[in-house]
Amino acid sequence: HHLTYKNESKKFAEKTIRFWFSASPEKFYPRNIEKIYDFGFCGAAHNGKLTGPTMNIRDRMYETVKNLEYNFFWNHQTSPSHRITLEEYIKKINQSKIWLATTGPTLDISPRYFEVILSKTMLMCNDMPEEYEGLFVDGHNCVTFDNDLSNFTEKLNYYLSNEDERNDIIERAYQDVIKNHTCRHMTLRILKVIQDIKNERAV
Repeated sequence: HHLTYKNESKKFAEKTIRFWFSASPEKFYPRNIEKIYDFGFCGAAHNGKLTGPTMNIRDRMYETVKNLEYNFFWNHQTSPSHRITLEEYIKKINQSKIWLATTGPTLDISPRYFEVILSKTMLMCNDMPEEYEGLFVDGHNCVTFDNDLSNFTEKLNYYLSNEDERNDIIERAYQDVIKNHTCRHMTLRILKVIQDIKNERAV
């Protein structure tokens, strides 16, 4: 059973606070290089680790896209030896119009979501888990597709064919993250929570 932060709050009768990964704009930022790929993907296969509606979603995505008439980058890692360097990873994101991302084994959102947005590449990802509701919104700062991939190809085709809409999403997402969700923002948020707890206990 997957416990949400809301359930945890009820269970312990204490307020729970959401924190998530983020990324640094000092490392991830738009490079002035050509977008040579229609879309890209990089990540571990997680075979046997993904369960429920996301089971084998990365394998299923590849089976869906491998015969499409697009130029794409795909690094589906089955072992550490298949990993690319950080600089190559950053370059590939910047060379892609769209970057595909999926939730991890615990339905977690990795730093990659923010790394893509800070690179001004459009983020396309599977359904948002409840824990992240309101953070990534379909058609606003990302594009989401169903876990069963029933609308995956349709959405991929649409946003590759509609550059203006894609760029609008990219810009809204970038402004949101650069103003609210960088590593600095998350650090300051944690420090504020700690200070608030100290103040409450001092009363």
